[in-house]
Amino acid sequence: MHVFPYYSFLVLFYFFLVLLLHRPKRHATRVRSQTRQVGFKMKER
Repeated sequence: MHVFPYYSFLVLFYFFLVLLLHRPKRHATRVRSQTRQVGFKMKER
């Protein structure tokens, strides 16, 4: 009875980890472009 919740928790944790590993690649590019734009604006000021 105690093994099933632990296994389901492991699966959920693994799924969450996969989402974290796959999404940041696209998000990182957007963040980098935004930081570059902010840097250029700061330099112009």
